[in-house]
Amino acid sequence: MQFHKSGDINFCSVEPSDQAYIEGVARRVYTDYRGEGSRWELPSSDDLWRISFGGRAGVLGVRLDGRTSCVKLFYDERMRTKLRVAAGFAKGRRAYRHGLRLGRLGVNCPRMLGYAERRPTGPALIVTELAESAERLDLWVPQHGAPRPAIALLARFIRNLHDQGACHTDLSPRNILIRKSERTFEFLLLDYEDARFRSRIGRGRRLKDLHHLHERMVGYVPLRDCLRFLHGYAPQDHAIFRDELRRLIEKSGFRWLHSHAGPNTTSIPSHGKT
Repeated sequence: MQFHKSGDINFCSVEPSDQAYIEGVARRVYTDYRGEGSRWELPSSDDLWRISFGGRAGVLGVRLDGRTSCVKLFYDERMRTKLRVAAGFAKGRRAYRHGLRLGRLGVNCPRMLGYAERRPTGPALIVTELAESAERLDLWVPQHGAPRPAIALLARFIRNLHDQGACHTDLSPRNILIRKSERTFEFLLLDYEDARFRSRIGRGRRLKDLHHLHERMVGYVPLRDCLRFLHGYAPQDHAIFRDELRRLIEKSGFRWLHSHAGPNTTSIPSHGKT
């Protein structure tokens, strides 16, 4: 990662031809950002607008030089975060490196364009393509349901992530984008800083990801569809995954109810407390 320095900004780009663009995007964001984290009152304009803001990072849309991109701004104001930025260990740097690595592995993500940080203590930001016509899965499913083709493709998407030696410590619907075309569905992974890489993703780590995803989808996805997902994820040994996932669910304080959910299904998990 070769940095370029311009004033108080360090930045880099995936494509050398994008250096000026990444610097321009960073300056546009930093011109308006005065701190205050998620309380930042960003006035929407044609060239800078709020997409979503969380406690420690926010997502913005930026239009510059006839191009539209997406910026994730890591505005965590804690002192330890500022020290990590000063020492060269900003979370944004990790997100940038992980996004590039996921792309090389063939895991579908918004394309990484560049990275910048305001020196010496941040904030840092990453610049990606703006995924047009895509929506967060946690917002899309309550409106459109969970069509079987989408369930099958999501299962393959997560299976490919794991088979390529990657996992995600916050695998949840809000960190997955869905984009529907006339004939199919496409999924894209977000929050690259939470990706982890191993030579092999074992069953325990796979189950941990699946359990995390299940807990956050069960409130608005029919539970039979959760099992259809599991069958698509592990068609040869889904019964083993189902039984081990059941133990994880019950260990978390939930019960597993027996119900008819299709010709090959005898039980589904329930989010009701025991």
